[in-house]
Amino acid sequence: MSRVLLIRPNDFIADAMVSLLVRLDLEAVRVVSPDELRRVALLDVVGAVASTAATSAMSLSFRDGVAALRSRSMAIPLVVTTMMQDASRAASFVLSDLAGLTPPGEPILLGPQALAHPALGSPRGLLLLRKSDVEEAAEATVQCLRRHFGRGG
Repeated sequence: MSRVLLIRPNDFIADAMVSLLVRLDLEAVRVVSPDELRRVALLDVVGAVASTAATSAMSLSFRDGVAALRSRSMAIPLVVTTMMQDASRAASFVLSDLAGLTPPGEPILLGPQALAHPALGSPRGLLLLRKSDVEEAAEATVQCLRRHFGRGG
Protein backbone atom coordinates (compact mmCIF):
# COMPACT_ATOMS: atom_id res chain seq x y z
CA MET A 1 0.00 0.00 0.00
CA SER A 2 1.24 3.50 -0.80
CA ARG A 3 2.01 5.68 2.19
CA VAL A 4 1.81 9.36 3.10
CA LEU A 5 3.97 10.79 5.89
CA LEU A 6 2.26 13.05 8.41
CA ILE A 7 5.07 15.38 9.47
CA ARG A 8 4.38 17.48 12.53
CA PRO A 9 0.88 16.02 12.96
CA ASN A 10 -1.42 18.37 14.81
CA ASP A 11 -4.24 16.81 16.83
CA PHE A 12 -6.77 19.32 15.48
CA ILE A 13 -6.30 18.17 11.87
CA ALA A 14 -4.49 14.81 11.88
CA ASP A 15 -7.46 12.50 12.50
CA ALA A 16 -9.53 14.07 9.72
CA MET A 17 -6.51 13.90 7.37
CA VAL A 18 -6.03 10.21 8.17
CA SER A 19 -9.69 9.57 7.28
CA LEU A 20 -9.23 11.41 3.98
CA LEU A 21 -6.12 9.40 3.13
CA VAL A 22 -7.91 6.13 3.92
CA ARG A 23 -10.60 7.14 1.39
CA LEU A 24 -7.80 7.34 -1.18
CA ASP A 25 -6.49 3.90 -0.17
CA LEU A 26 -3.35 5.46 1.32
CA GLU A 27 -1.71 4.55 4.60
CA ALA A 28 -0.95 7.49 6.91
CA VAL A 29 2.36 7.25 8.76
CA ARG A 30 2.61 9.67 11.68
CA VAL A 31 6.15 11.00 12.09
CA VAL A 32 6.48 12.53 15.54
CA SER A 33 10.20 12.97 16.04
CA PRO A 34 13.16 14.21 14.00
CA ASP A 35 14.81 10.81 14.52
CA GLU A 36 11.77 9.04 13.06
CA LEU A 37 11.89 11.34 10.05
CA ARG A 38 15.54 10.44 9.49
CA ARG A 39 14.82 6.69 9.79
CA VAL A 40 11.46 6.21 8.08
CA ALA A 41 11.69 4.13 4.92
CA LEU A 42 10.68 6.16 1.88
CA LEU A 43 9.75 3.11 -0.18
CA ASP A 44 6.13 3.45 -1.29
CA VAL A 45 5.87 7.03 0.07
CA VAL A 46 3.82 9.04 -2.43
CA GLY A 47 3.57 12.25 -0.45
CA ALA A 48 3.75 14.06 2.85
CA VAL A 49 1.50 16.32 4.88
CA ALA A 50 3.06 19.01 7.09
CA SER A 51 1.16 21.16 9.53
CA THR A 52 1.96 24.84 10.03
CA ALA A 53 0.32 24.78 13.46
CA ALA A 54 2.33 26.30 16.29
CA THR A 55 1.92 23.10 18.29
CA SER A 56 2.54 19.60 17.03
CA ALA A 57 3.68 16.17 18.13
CA MET A 58 7.11 16.88 16.58
CA SER A 59 9.64 19.22 18.16
CA LEU A 60 10.77 20.61 14.78
CA SER A 61 9.31 23.81 13.38
CA PHE A 62 7.31 23.67 10.16
CA ARG A 63 10.30 24.89 8.15
CA ASP A 64 12.73 22.48 9.80
CA GLY A 65 10.35 19.55 9.34
CA VAL A 66 9.98 20.27 5.62
CA ALA A 67 13.75 20.84 5.29
CA ALA A 68 14.43 17.49 6.99
CA LEU A 69 12.06 15.76 4.56
CA ARG A 70 13.64 17.51 1.57
CA SER A 71 17.11 16.46 2.76
CA ARG A 72 15.94 12.85 2.43
CA SER A 73 14.05 13.24 -0.84
CA MET A 74 13.15 16.17 -3.04
CA ALA A 75 10.72 14.06 -5.07
CA ILE A 76 7.88 13.88 -2.55
CA PRO A 77 4.79 16.05 -3.21
CA LEU A 78 3.78 18.04 -0.13
CA VAL A 79 0.42 19.03 1.31
CA VAL A 80 0.45 21.84 3.86
CA THR A 81 -2.33 22.01 6.43
CA THR A 82 -3.08 25.25 8.20
CA MET A 83 -5.38 26.52 10.91
CA MET A 84 -5.59 29.90 9.10
CA GLN A 85 -8.91 30.50 7.39
CA ASP A 86 -7.54 33.02 4.88
CA ALA A 87 -5.86 30.80 2.27
CA SER A 88 -3.98 33.68 0.61
CA ARG A 89 -2.54 34.76 3.94
CA ALA A 90 -1.59 31.16 4.72
CA ALA A 91 0.13 30.84 1.32
CA SER A 92 2.16 33.99 2.02
CA PHE A 93 3.20 32.60 5.40
CA VAL A 94 4.22 29.26 3.89
CA LEU A 95 6.24 30.87 1.09
CA SER A 96 8.00 33.17 3.55
CA ASP A 97 8.72 30.36 6.00
CA LEU A 98 10.06 28.01 3.32
CA ALA A 99 12.08 30.65 1.43
CA GLY A 100 15.40 29.26 0.27
CA LEU A 101 14.45 25.58 0.46
CA THR A 102 14.79 23.36 -2.60
CA PRO A 103 12.67 22.75 -4.55
CA PRO A 104 11.06 26.17 -4.29
CA GLY A 105 7.46 25.88 -3.27
CA GLU A 106 4.52 26.88 -5.38
CA PRO A 107 1.31 27.17 -3.33
CA ILE A 108 -1.81 25.61 -4.80
CA LEU A 109 -4.98 27.02 -3.29
CA LEU A 110 -8.07 24.85 -3.32
CA GLY A 111 -10.59 26.07 -5.87
CA PRO A 112 -11.71 25.61 -9.49
CA GLN A 113 -8.20 26.27 -10.83
CA ALA A 114 -6.43 23.83 -8.50
CA LEU A 115 -6.89 20.67 -10.60
CA ALA A 116 -5.36 22.40 -13.62
CA HIS A 117 -2.41 23.84 -11.70
CA PRO A 118 0.84 22.69 -13.37
CA ALA A 119 2.55 22.07 -10.00
CA LEU A 120 -0.18 19.74 -8.70
CA GLY A 121 1.39 16.31 -8.36
CA SER A 122 4.96 17.60 -8.46
CA PRO A 123 7.41 18.11 -5.60
CA ARG A 124 7.37 21.87 -6.16
CA GLY A 125 3.61 21.98 -5.60
CA LEU A 126 2.46 22.85 -2.09
CA LEU A 127 -1.22 21.94 -1.92
CA LEU A 128 -2.59 24.18 0.82
CA LEU A 129 -5.53 22.83 2.82
CA ARG A 130 -7.28 24.64 5.63
CA LYS A 131 -8.67 22.74 8.60
CA SER A 132 -12.19 23.16 7.20
CA ASP A 133 -11.10 21.71 3.82
CA VAL A 134 -9.79 18.60 5.55
CA GLU A 135 -12.79 18.20 7.86
CA GLU A 136 -15.41 18.76 5.16
CA ALA A 137 -13.58 16.47 2.70
CA ALA A 138 -15.47 17.92 -0.28
CA GLU A 139 -14.99 16.29 -3.65
CA ALA A 140 -12.64 19.08 -4.78
CA THR A 141 -10.34 18.32 -1.83
CA VAL A 142 -10.43 14.58 -2.54
CA GLN A 143 -9.70 15.10 -6.24
CA CYS A 144 -6.77 17.43 -5.55
CA LEU A 145 -5.27 15.02 -3.02
CA ARG A 146 -5.76 12.13 -5.43
CA ARG A 147 -3.98 13.97 -8.23
CA HIS A 148 -1.25 15.41 -5.99
CA PHE A 149 -0.39 11.97 -4.62
CA GLY A 150 -0.47 10.29 -8.04
CA ARG A 151 -3.68 8.39 -7.48
CA GLY A 152 -5.39 9.43 -10.73
CA GLY A 153 -8.08 12.02 -10.70
